[in-house]
Amino acid sequence: MRMLTQIGASLRLYMLLFSIPYALLWTGDLGVAGWIFLVLHSALLLFHTTRFDALVLREGEDPRLSLLRDRGVFRPEIVDRGQWLFGVLALLLTLILLVMRWPLGVVGLLAIIVTLILTKGVRTFGAPRRFIAAEFIWPLVLLIVPALFLDARMEHHPVPPPESAESVAVLPASFQNEATSADAAGAIEEQTPEIAEQPIEPADAPALDAAARGLPPAAIWATVLGGVLLGAWILLCLLRDRAADAALGLRSSATTFGRCACVSFIHTWFAASIIIAAWGVHLAWWHWSVAPAVALTALVASILVERRAEEYAVGAAWLGHGVIAVLLAATAM
Repeated sequence: MRMLTQIGASLRLYMLLFSIPYALLWTGDLGVAGWIFLVLHSALLLFHTTRFDALVLREGEDPRLSLLRDRGVFRPEIVDRGQWLFGVLALLLTLILLVMRWPLGVVGLLAIIVTLILTKGVRTFGAPRRFIAAEFIWPLVLLIVPALFLDARMEHHPVPPPESAESVAVLPASFQNEATSADAAGAIEEQTPEIAEQPIEPADAPALDAAARGLPPAAIWATVLGGVLLGAWILLCLLRDRAADAALGLRSSATTFGRCACVSFIHTWFAASIIIAAWGVHLAWWHWSVAPAVALTALVASILVERRAEEYAVGAAWLGHGVIAVLLAATAM
């Protein structure tokens, strides 16, 4: 059991809950390329986190922004192999997407280059600014920007509206037994001239137009909800690591503004997530159970923070988010 825990922590497999459920909402209509992009998104996330962990562990520091902060749980050799594995996998998938759908491939290539250039440890040049606005940057880069990019690149294929009762002109019964078609046509021209003059507009055209505009609103807002919960989780990690970060001179919301302000930020992010979840239930974007799950997660994490049990608050927020992410992936429509 301990070996499985070390493998999961070293490879950061628990971070997949911040990737796969939301990528499923984005890529459902992209076919094979969508599934490849889903795996690429997860590989890029794990490549970044394992590379960062490898650099931090080499510096003799505890991992940051992780579910478990105990350095003894991490196996450096597994972390090193993991970053190479995920890096090579991301590169191969990027090359495939460059052939199948080159815009997605270009995004993957840029993500790999940025990860190699910007991912550094906590004792290198520029380290004091490593965690500035991390609670905003992570949700934007990991979730919201990819969703908006795919929404903008989504190929629209408007479906011709089906014939409805309102768009079909039915002849009166008195014309069905006319002797000749010419007499029937003349009678139609005399008694119903307005039918030929008025353009026919199907009643369901607005719904079809809305359905043809990229990702559905439920997918976009489910991603935003996940991003807000990710931001709250990042703040909890920064609050937990505040003393260690301050000792190294690292600047974050917790070290810059202090504990009280950081706790207020966490409550604000959780309040925003509750509002979005309730709003989505009201608009029938996802199942009603999403709202109480978000509220319960926020309540438990907030109570643990007020009791200065940030270690447990990080775990509770991650577990609650996992349940919420699965519900969103299964019910958002």
